[in-house]
Formats: sequence, structure tokens, C-alpha cells
Amino acid sequence: MLDAKPSTPRSASSTTHRRAGKPKSRKGCVTCKIRHVKCDEAKPECNQCIRSGRKCDGYTDSSQRELQEQIKRDIPRQTWQINSDQRLVLVPGSREERQYVHVFCTQATHTLSGFFPSDFWTRFLPQLSHRYPTIRHAVSAVGAVYEKQLLPATSDSTNVEQFTLQQYNKAIQSFLGQMSAPQTVGIDLVLVTCLLFVCLETLRSKNSRALDHIQSGVQILAARLKEKKITINNEFDRELLNTFGRLNIQTCLFGRGIQPLDINPEKSTLAMSEEGLTFDNISQAREALTSLQCRALVFIRSVGSRSGITYDDVYAQQIKEQQAFEAEHYTWRAAFDRLRKRSSKTTGISDPRAPLALLIDYNTSLVWLLNCIFQEESHFDNFTSHFEEIVRLAENILELSPETESKPDAEQFSLDPGVLAHIYWTAHKCRNPLIRRRAIKALARCPTRQGMWFRPLIVQVASKIVETEEAAQCTLPVEERKVAEKDRVYEALIYPDNHQRPCPVEFWFKPDSVNGDFESRRVDVSW
Repeated sequence: MLDAKPSTPRSASSTTHRRAGKPKSRKGCVTCKIRHVKCDEAKPECNQCIRSGRKCDGYTDSSQRELQEQIKRDIPRQTWQINSDQRLVLVPGSREERQYVHVFCTQATHTLSGFFPSDFWTRFLPQLSHRYPTIRHAVSAVGAVYEKQLLPATSDSTNVEQFTLQQYNKAIQSFLGQMSAPQTVGIDLVLVTCLLFVCLETLRSKNSRALDHIQSGVQILAARLKEKKITINNEFDRELLNTFGRLNIQTCLFGRGIQPLDINPEKSTLAMSEEGLTFDNISQAREALTSLQCRALVFIRSVGSRSGITYDDVYAQQIKEQQAFEAEHYTWRAAFDRLRKRSSKTTGISDPRAPLALLIDYNTSLVWLLNCIFQEESHFDNFTSHFEEIVRLAENILELSPETESKPDAEQFSLDPGVLAHIYWTAHKCRNPLIRRRAIKALARCPTRQGMWFRPLIVQVASKIVETEEAAQCTLPVEERKVAEKDRVYEALIYPDNHQRPCPVEFWFKPDSVNGDFESRRVDVSW
């Protein structure tokens, strides 16, 4: 059959290769037959095997097909009896612990960092959970409560709650053991445990406890930086620094004082010219903005509360500082705009929502900075274009996101406040009636949880603020409603752990004048 002639003539360039001289030998060694290479048939071992460093398995008169059949017959077949708890690799912990560690590694880690990929969550933490009992117990507790809250169809609520508390207690006991013998464990492991406790308490809506853990972790980090025992050149340290830096900002959004934490000590400012600053990737841009926000918020808080302060009380040095921070914001924006013009493959932008989220952070930080020395809430009216950009960016993010209402499994929980906090803040501080309504509409489409922000509640609080401020204008067309200074809600205090129905919220007004005293009014918000 091999010698059959083709039905059409072949060209000279495709001449059939024929074996010259003698027919193909079938007396080669077993090894060469398996490899389908020509054997020189030297004995006791062929030179082909010797040259290639292989073991020559000798000779047989069997044909290639017979040889392959013989190999198949000689391979022993093992019967595996798989049960629900059998593992090919031994993993520490009980079956239930391993189950929820798996949930954490496969479900939670991909959402905890928001729109930004993170080796810290997806690689470092899973590895640490296999090595350290404290981390394993904390990870399994987070995995259990994550599944209970965000994947409710797959979990038994009562059993999961009992397991979560059990693992939390084990993690705490192990953590206390570490603290009693700090020489046996690195301080970074303590910080990782602290971070997991923040995750757990946030998911359980125990925001006060989460804030306590954040402040403890920031204090440890600040001491480490002062002693120069942590460096941004180490990837693990850098992830820890920036994660706690963003959490430090969140404590400020919940009314607690922000602690000074220079997360980028080698490049503490962005004071260089707009043309001189460049970012190699989006991670660098995010780290630079986080550092800038932390330092700017320390300045904002240093200016003082709104109570009893006037423009004349602000020292000239503080004006200079404000201008310097403003310039740094513009420098960052120019460098970031240049970064966005490059290919996403070279900038590390794996999620198109990531750069939009950073721009929302930027606008929020800049508007807050430029209003911190003014008492009048009406001063925010000068930044309508920034508020409009925040809402537009949020709407673009939502267009790129899965629909949370139709697909509950698409809801995400991240430690970062994401867009929830910033859209809520915009709906509160922007008194343009059309833009703030767009903000509330966008807010209602966001994931249920981002950071310590709980969407169902803050949507209703934002709506109540608008209703209260516009009460005197309710007969006018929406676009004509201009809120007077005396009707504006300066602050809306939602107590961190208060998810009652209805939820009591304190609205603060200045009904007499901007230099007058605050008046507090309790409002019950149904949600």
C-alpha cells in the first residue's frame, strides 16, 4: 500500500522518498521503538541510547504494535476509592476549615482588592494560610462569612455562624500567643492577621471593631516605618503599606482621626513638574495617589473642625500647604493622563474600571482639599464640574460591571470603599438637583458592600438628605431647586454598627449663620 502510485503525477520537488537497499528493520531495541527513532542495533546496548543518555531496554522480536500492546498490559491499574474528604495533597486543618479556605482562595481573594489585581490576596495569603494556624483560622472564618453573606444559596446560615465564631476565637487565641512571643513570628504576620480581622468584622457589619483593627495596624506600620524596618522595595511590604494606607483613609470617612502614615517615604511628594512625573503602570499611579490622599487628609484635619473657625483663623502657612497639595494633585492627574494614553498591555490595566475608579478618588480628594478652609457649604457649589465628572465616571463603571440585581453572585465585597463612598458623598455635597439625583440613581445600582459602606442604607440616607434640604422648594420644578445655606445638611452621622430599621441618623445644620452653632436633628431613615 505504501508503494501505490498516486493518481496524479508529482512535481520534481515533491519526489517520494523511498527506502534504499533493504527493507525497514524491526530488530531495534525496545527504547528506540518507543521513541520512533532508528536503532543501530548494537549489543548489549545500542549506541543511540548511550549517546542520548537513556537506558537501553534491550531487544525483542515483537512488532511496534505488539510492543505497545504489551506495555499497556504490563501497566498495573489501580482502583481509587474517592470520598468527600480525600485529598491528593495534604492540607492542614479540618475538612470544614479546608472547605472555607478554598472558598476564600477561589471566591473572596479575587474581589477583596476591588478593580485592581493583587498578588497579596491571590498568592501571598493562600500560601500563608497553609503555613500558619492563625492565618488559616482567620482565612477560613472570612471564607465562611463571605459565602454566607454573598453566596447565601450555598450555605446553612446557623452552622456557618457557629463555625465563623469558632474559627475567629481560634485565630484570636493563636494571635495572642504570637503577641506573647513576638520573637517567634514576624511583625508582618501580625499585620496580615490584623487585616483579616478587618475583613471579618466588616463583613459581619461590626464596623467599630473593624475601625479599631485598622487603627491598631496603622500604628504598628507607623512604628515600623519610623524604625526603617519596612521597605517599599519588598513587594509584600509594599502591598501591606498601601492596603493599610487606603484603610487609613476610610477611617477618616467614618469620623475617626486619620493617623500620619507616609506609605511612600522615598517619594513623599509629587512636587516635581507635571512633565517630570511618570508612572510605569497603574499600580504606581494608585500608590502615589494613596500617599497623596493620606498626607492631604492629615492636612485637612489639621485645619480644624468647622466649629468656631473662620477664614481669618487659617494661617498663611496653611494656605501655602493647601496650594502645594493642590499642585501635587494636578501633577498626579497630568502623569496619569499620559499613562492612560499608552497600551493597557504595558500599563497593567487588566480591568477598564480601574482607571475610572482612580479618577473618582482624585476628584473627591481634590474637592475636599479645596473646601477644607471654608465654613460655607455653599462653597461646594463652585465644583459642579468635578461632581459631574465623579457621577459620569461612576456611571461608566456601572456600565462595565455585571448587573447586581439580576445576578446576585456578581455582587462584590472589597476592603476599599470603591465607588459607594464617593457617590454618596457627591449626592450629599453637590446641590445641583439634577447631578445629585443621577448620583443617587447610580448609587442604587452599586454592589451591596464596598468597604464599610452598605448600599441599601446609604441610598436611603442620601435620599433623605435631598428631601430634607429641598423641603422648602418642593413645589418648584426639580431643576430650579436651589438649597439655601440654612437648610443644608453639613453632616449626616450614621453610627458605624447601627443597621436598625429604621436607622437613626443625626443631621447637623447651621440655621442661624455659618459662624453660629450647629443644630443637631435626629432623623429616622427607613431602608
